[in-house]
Amino acid sequence: MNKAVCLVYRTFLRYARQLQAGGEVLDIREPMDKGAWRAAKHSWIVNDPASREDTVHQLLPELAQVPAAGSFTPDALRACIRANFAASKDAPIHTQGLLLDQAFAALRILSEQIHMQQCSSHAVTGGIQVEVTSAFIGKMPASYTDPSTRNRFTYRVRVTNIGDHKAQLMCRKWVIQDDEGTVVEEIAGPGVVGNTPVLKPYDCFQYYSFASLESMQGAMYGTFQMLGYKDHEFFDAQIPPFKLIAPK
Repeated sequence: MNKAVCLVYRTFLRYARQLQAGGEVLDIREPMDKGAWRAAKHSWIVNDPASREDTVHQLLPELAQVPAAGSFTPDALRACIRANFAASKDAPIHTQGLLLDQAFAALRILSEQIHMQQCSSHAVTGGIQVEVTSAFIGKMPASYTDPSTRNRFTYRVRVTNIGDHKAQLMCRKWVIQDDEGTVVEEIAGPGVVGNTPVLKPYDCFQYYSFASLESMQGAMYGTFQMLGYKDHEFFDAQIPPFKLIAPK
């Protein structure tokens, strides 16, 4: 194993150790569409274990030993790393350069996925699963109405009904904090991106929106008010805090 391959191998294992230290499972996510917020893009999607496994195959088509449901425990990540590097050792000499390129690409994707996980949150309330991931998209220049330069972030929300009965998303409430935990903005209103979607069991509604901050980092959290069709009662689907991080 040459020095470059050793370096990549050790870097992969370092990521696995970081997951182990944090007691985390790495969920592989689809890359963010950083321009979708401009049109408040929304759609109905499939969000199940098979689709998440397909995401791994799309991002890393050459990867062997892909875990079920597209989620890596630290042990599963280590096993995957070792299996793929072991397979590369027996490859013909003329393919070694290509395999090294693929390893560097996989390392970049793994780094991006770990950052996405750091900027994500997930919760289930009353059979409604809410997953949110944020990404930095650039700086907003100062203007006459706002003399400060602000950092703009997009976020992707996936609302999935994993319960047994229909539910409708009626209202939203967001709280935005700066890097000191100070609340800088609260947002409330009907629906999301002009919709009040009705989710049947296994339906998933996805949409993109955006937020801005003066500070380089912050967080958002909130609730979706849902109407359960079984008992016609309202309940709040929780959205735990997720980070907003601008590069330094």
